Amino acid sequence: MYDMFGFFCDKTHMNNCLGLTKGHYNIYAENGRLKRISFNKAKSKNYKTIIPALVKAFDDIEIKIYTEEDEEK
Repeated sequence: MYDMFGFFCDKTHMNNCLGLTKGHYNIYAENGRLKRISFNKAKSKNYKTIIPALVKAFDDIEIKIYTEEDEEK
């Protein structure tokens, strides 16, 4: 199951969207839209960059990190 309501093109775009760049606001903080997120380490190669940014951008967020290999292999 996947729920996606946004994405980041690169690190600069991520920082802009999360309000970590001066002059930008956190588009995901509106109305408490992002409360929890899960990362599958086997499928997300950038989780080590994204997670610290999320921690900086949110005061209250639940982050789940797990590893589940592709069943097709």
